[in-house]
Amino acid sequence: MSKRVVIVGGVAAGMKTAARLRRLDAEAEIIVLERGPQLSYGACGFPYFISGEVKSMDSFDHTPQGALRDSNYFAAVKGIDARCGCNVQKIDRVQNACIIWKRES
Repeated sequence: MSKRVVIVGGVAAGMKTAARLRRLDAEAEIIVLERGPQLSYGACGFPYFISGEVKSMDSFDHTPQGALRDSNYFAAVKGIDARCGCNVQKIDRVQNACIIWKRES
């Protein structure tokens, strides 16, 4: 049976971790739970957008080639199950489970 890894938080660091885990273990089941609506964006660039130095928010959540880094992208390209709108309330280590509140889409 392959390993299952759940990562709480799907912005830059969470998705980078998921991608690294995928490179280390091609068979692992990797699930990312993100509270917000977007994945893999670099919030450190927001001041540049606010100041007008960066003209489009696309540079924060798109690849350099222009592909949107969303759940479909991570499933197809990286084999990662990334789920937006999942607010993790509690982690139960004994049962190996997360208590999740999922927003209505």
